[in-house]
Amino acid sequence: MSTEMEWTLTSGAIPSHTVIDISEAIAFVTLQHVKPNTFSDLKIRDKPDLRSADNSTGIEVTSAIPRESHEASSIFTHLSEKGDKKRAQSIQQIQKCGGELISLPTEGGSSVDVMVGPVSLHYFDTVHKCHKAKLEKLNGGGYTEFSHQQLYIQSDIRSDDLTNQRELSKMITEASVFQKRYELIYLSVPEHVYLFDLLKQSVVDITVALEDQEAWSLEARKKVYEDECRSKKSTAAK
Repeated sequence: MSTEMEWTLTSGAIPSHTVIDISEAIAFVTLQHVKPNTFSDLKIRDKPDLRSADNSTGIEVTSAIPRESHEASSIFTHLSEKGDKKRAQSIQQIQKCGGELISLPTEGGSSVDVMVGPVSLHYFDTVHKCHKAKLEKLNGGGYTEFSHQQLYIQSDIRSDDLTNQRELSKMITEASVFQKRYELIYLSVPEHVYLFDLLKQSVVDITVALEDQEAWSLEARKKVYEDECRSKKSTAAK
């Protein structure tokens, strides 16, 4: 059995099914960078996705990025593999999803395609839907119980202090009808990681450079890739 993969550390689309999910890996790396003293010993598991080494904290990972954003990103990832005709069709589909393709010059005199958008028009709607869905699953016995239950949500929304305080109140109201609740919600968006503390009723804004978030995504990709390589070698050796 071949242990070679169709994607690498730097190119190719990550398969939909891997030993470690890329979204969980990104959450894992992000939390270790923004809260190193708290999560230096974080582990990737399942139901919930992340756990502290002492098993006191469980963190479920989910995404509030709308389907259009996922679709546009998926099409853009495979764009370089398309011929001229299919490439034009793919660009049209990206535009239908609300994205736009622009070419940026490189130092070598060539250019590179970059996708801008799509910008989420749903604001916090999808975030609240994710929160409620995970509350229902938590209270339905879908996750192992921990002393501290937390939720990590990936999103592409833009927010500010006033909006965050308003949405925090909504989160507290949503959780009030459930016996088991998430006491802390991490909302990871471009250039920020917001910490919604439902117990202290406060929001902490951790500002992150886009370059750092891109580097963390590559670090997460490396973690997924290396785990996939180990899995394939182990399977081939049997």
